[in-house]
Amino acid sequence: MNTLVLGFLAVGAMGGPSTDERATACLTGSVGSSYQREPGSCWSDEVGCVYESATCHYDASRYDCELAPACWAGATCVPCNLDHCEVCGPDTRCELCLPGYRPGEDGGCVPGQPDLPHCVGTSSEELIELNVRVHLMRDQAWVHASGAEMTTDHISPEAVARVLLPEVNRIWAPARIRWRLESVREEQVVRTATYERDKAHVLATGRNSMGRADPSRLPALHRMMDERTRATPEDAGAGMSLFHVYLFPFIGNTSQGNAMRGFDFNTVVGVWSNKHKRHRPMQAYCAPQRRSLTEPWDAFQVGSVGQSVAHELGHVLGLRHDRCQPAGACLMQSNGYPLNDAQICTSRRVAEQRRTAK
Repeated sequence: MNTLVLGFLAVGAMGGPSTDERATACLTGSVGSSYQREPGSCWSDEVGCVYESATCHYDASRYDCELAPACWAGATCVPCNLDHCEVCGPDTRCELCLPGYRPGEDGGCVPGQPDLPHCVGTSSEELIELNVRVHLMRDQAWVHASGAEMTTDHISPEAVARVLLPEVNRIWAPARIRWRLESVREEQVVRTATYERDKAHVLATGRNSMGRADPSRLPALHRMMDERTRATPEDAGAGMSLFHVYLFPFIGNTSQGNAMRGFDFNTVVGVWSNKHKRHRPMQAYCAPQRRSLTEPWDAFQVGSVGQSVAHELGHVLGLRHDRCQPAGACLMQSNGYPLNDAQICTSRRVAEQRRTAK
């Protein structure tokens, strides 16, 4: 297991292109290629080029610096020099302001917090900070029946810190809940005596005729976690603010995440998924595709890894698959990003019980 500590934040050792190589790719976009979403082509995926004060976007999605150089074509670096801004959008408007600030009408950040609904049973309206540990589960490629070879190798600890967690915080900002990255841990999947059988079972499981995901995959995934670093029953109790998110290559056909309520909330998210293809006949499951860490909120298609992490953390904070009120797309219906007033109030009540000690 690789872990580096940088102040409060701990991130695992990086792989892939160096910072300078990524910066050069982002800043020049020197190789020509068109953006496509078809299998086998360049997929603007996962990592997102972040270099000093600039975030590179590729078309309408985050830019992937881990793919072949041909996928770097056309990168546009958008300066993010706005005061008190953590994440800039492609139009140079702030998408996520630092604590104590909110987006202003001019696209910058102004003092204040997002408006909150009146929540009965909550003690205050202040920012609630909770700690999260992200586990990058490393293993040899998991081979799907379709032939897709799946790993988490394309996601670096730096990408978790600079792209994934800011996206999760952007989603949760309306609830004034902020996730602090306690650490990113690169961990080898634990190979117990049942490892091969467990992996084969996860790769084969799907949904029943009622549309419910097979729960038998969950203990198999739990056995692959290092018991020395995963959550314990005590971690899931009141007054404990450390939450655990495991990024696995794949967690089952037509599935993207599970809060693991019966396993001390050792939340799992698959970075490869074929859930978006579940409308097709299921005699043979379609090939999973690698999911982006982020995506444009107004162009929801597959659902990003960031959206799945935020959604599953919502379950840990007491939310269920509520219908959107008012009708539309929302985070807990797995078809969008907004939180409604009832969800904000419920999540804040649970978060207050597990908030970071001051």
